[in-house]
Amino acid sequence: MINVQPSLIHTALMGAAQTSTASSHKTDAPPPESLSHDKSSFRPVLSRSRRDLQNPANPSASSNPSVRQFAEALVEQSDRQLAVNVGMGLIRNRLDDSKNSSVRLDTIDVPPASTFGKTWGELADAINSEPFRSFAYAKNIDPLKLVINSSGRLSAVKDNKPVDFDLDKDPEWAAASAAVLAAAKKVDSTAAVVYLGPDRALPTTVARFYGLQPGNRTSNDQLSFIGQLLREGKFSTLDSSEPCYAAIKQRQKETRQHIEELPPHQLNQRLAQFSPPTGAQKVKEADQALSQLVSRAMMKLLPETSDYETSISLQDIPEYSTFNLVRKNLLTALTGSTFTAFAQDNNLDPTSVRINPVSGVLTGKVNGINTTFTLNDVSGWTDVWDEIKDAVQQMATDSDDDVVYPANNSARLYDVMAFYNEPPPHQEDTR
Repeated sequence: MINVQPSLIHTALMGAAQTSTASSHKTDAPPPESLSHDKSSFRPVLSRSRRDLQNPANPSASSNPSVRQFAEALVEQSDRQLAVNVGMGLIRNRLDDSKNSSVRLDTIDVPPASTFGKTWGELADAINSEPFRSFAYAKNIDPLKLVINSSGRLSAVKDNKPVDFDLDKDPEWAAASAAVLAAAKKVDSTAAVVYLGPDRALPTTVARFYGLQPGNRTSNDQLSFIGQLLREGKFSTLDSSEPCYAAIKQRQKETRQHIEELPPHQLNQRLAQFSPPTGAQKVKEADQALSQLVSRAMMKLLPETSDYETSISLQDIPEYSTFNLVRKNLLTALTGSTFTAFAQDNNLDPTSVRINPVSGVLTGKVNGINTTFTLNDVSGWTDVWDEIKDAVQQMATDSDDDVVYPANNSARLYDVMAFYNEPPPHQEDTR
């Protein structure tokens, strides 16, 4: 074991829980520092793919054309969703503030039925299984903050400090490394693999897995590559006839076969994903669609694009997105009888209003002149505020910025990002 000075990758690992959204997702195993000192309490939680592999195969399923067709559709859909996720992650990386001293490791969701998801699940299984599980616990390293190098070096975080393990210098790591290194090599045989959990990965790691090299492109080529991912929603290598991409196409075939051979109850679980969506599923899908709109719009913030803009509005907001549902609720409040009567009594143009969610101060045009209403005046605004306050504050989320009258079916990019607690992207100074 080697104690090291923090490098860029170590710094990013130590801050990963704060700088990526991975911490909001359930993980296979808690960090060692969160466990009690009783080692008997350290038990693995098997990942989804490992549970599938441990169940007996369904030998008759692979000969069933319906099952085979379903497996093909599921893997293709999952790979397409992952392609979009990669595009979204890469454009966010491009817009990260280069002047920010902190190193970000932004991650993307990994659909478990994708080609990458199967291989990523195998790495998660190796990390959560013996002998690595006991090694991580004994060394008190966080199993959700790892960098596995193709040379065999393991970089990790111990007591919030960086630490490295080398095969030729740490016999305990050498003894525990075989399955982890083999699984990491299947993810990427030439570059370091950053592991921050079983359900999320770096977009560059995913792109390289599918035979794409986003880091080896010129700036314009990379933008074209990102745009293609977002526009077409697929990895071009999976459709290529070039021999160099035969390996990834074979892996996709193996992923389909793995799903075909699942036991019936696990196939039924996956079939349930295609049943008529519930209300919650509709909202989730609409939020994903809105996220794609945001990513496409963010490309316009890059000066080197032909569509460069500094003020961007999103059109056709998905109907069932959380943003749109909350906005509809606000619109209902602002068109209700109480607010409408207040506006008429004060000659206030309702579409001009701005309301502060914290102070309750309303600003709007009265007879064409900007006028302010407070909770201490005698206009009657206090009673109206009490009725619409919840709708205004839901729209504001945790922000203290003014809430404006909702547009028909469009919204400013930054308003949508703020609603979902997304930090505003850095814009390059073109002067």
